[in-house]
Amino acid sequence: MLKMRVFFYFLFLIFSALAQAKDMSCEDWVRSFEEAYKFAHTYKPCIDAARAGDTAAQYQLGMSYGFANEPEKSLHWYLESAKSGQTASYLGLGNFYFYEGQSSYQKAVKWYLMHVKAKAQGYEVSCSMLGRIYQEVGDFTGSLQYKKLCSSQEIKK
Repeated sequence: MLKMRVFFYFLFLIFSALAQAKDMSCEDWVRSFEEAYKFAHTYKPCIDAARAGDTAAQYQLGMSYGFANEPEKSLHWYLESAKSGQTASYLGLGNFYFYEGQSSYQKAVKWYLMHVKAKAQGYEVSCSMLGRIYQEVGDFTGSLQYKKLCSSQEIKK
């Protein structure tokens, strides 16, 4: 496990140097290697792009700060991205609130529903998470409703 972490750290350093040398955009840098999204908060062009209103960069920072265990910053960037209509952030916010626990399920439901209604890429995940939330709180009728809705694809905007 330690060898793998060291490997990814050196891989990160290599790609950081390459990206800075080539002035890659945040989006290109994140695509440059599989684990890059976890480190977007350390890459200055991502931070600058997010501050300038780039919704994709804001979303990347939301994810990155989540992996860095900085929930306040993660929430901030997810919300900024969602305000601008970045539908992927709806799923990110749903997950953020879901993993906070049952006291935040109502907020998770709000964001998952927005993601489902937008029919955004991966909306099936949000639909499934809605089913899971209802199941966890003991509302098996609601859970079944979302599971059927996901499979029938009768989701209306």
